[in-house]
Amino acid sequence: MKTSEFLQGWKFFDGLHLWHHPDWSPSAIKSALMMIAWKFFDGLHREAEFAYGSGHINPLMATDPGLVYETPIEEYLKLWCSLSRTTGS
Repeated sequence: MKTSEFLQGWKFFDGLHLWHHPDWSPSAIKSALMMIAWKFFDGLHREAEFAYGSGHINPLMATDPGLVYETPIEEYLKLWCSLSRTTGS
């Protein structure tokens, strides 16, 4: 699947969630989609378990996942700053 085709699908999921939950932030939508995902080829390649990403998603289940994590922008900034490396002088 081409990247442009993949992104069209994500725009649909974002629109669906904004319609059901207009007060949700992008991080809440991401959390909902990841909470309901199930594994892709579960057990087929245990050594590559993390290569599959979050797995398959069901957008209708994600409209009411039961639990959603809200991640503030500060958390992303802390992560980004902790990962930055300096070469020093």
